[in-house]
Amino acid sequence: MEKKSTSSHKTHGEYYILVETNAEEVESWYYFIRKEGNEEAIKQLKQDLDKVKDPEYIDDMSVFWIDVEKTVSSQTAKEMSKVELNSCQFHRKYDGVLKPIDFKFKKDKKEKQKRYLEKIFDKLGYGKIEEYISDEDIDTDDMDSFSESETESESDEIAKVDDVDDVEKDISELSIEEIKERLPPGLAESDVPQWARSKKKS
Repeated sequence: MEKKSTSSHKTHGEYYILVETNAEEVESWYYFIRKEGNEEAIKQLKQDLDKVKDPEYIDDMSVFWIDVEKTVSSQTAKEMSKVELNSCQFHRKYDGVLKPIDFKFKKDKKEKQKRYLEKIFDKLGYGKIEEYISDEDIDTDDMDSFSESETESESDEIAKVDDVDDVEKDISELSIEEIKERLPPGLAESDVPQWARSKKKS
């Protein structure tokens, strides 16, 4: 995910909070959306999100909530966008205009709750609200911090791959007797498994 610089920063006004909660990542992400100019779009978004009567966590999908009654200040939104509480992504502040979001809900009959969840997640999951609103308020130092966290995550993945390679190398260098010692008692007493034989032949 790339964090984008803004064309303008708002230092006043009120902000709605759209919350995305993801069970797999064990995180919640706040998207602060400027109230001025977005009242109707937010009202429609609220109606669509409310179609999910009893949000539940399914697989790796996120669930979403928005409060249209209470808002926070621009200062609060800005401060929250700078705190580093999550490992997956930051909270984010948007000063632009929110485009209408069509979740492709069926018009003629009710859909199953899971289908509502799926359609909402397809449009908004993992920060994709950025595709419908402009002017993210983000500073250069925040972008640098995010890049560093991405680099650290990539390094962790490389380390995991290296660890697996080391394990495979260790097994290939074991003798038949050493392999038997590592097997459960039942297997150790039987013939050496085919995979072990193939390792020794290679």
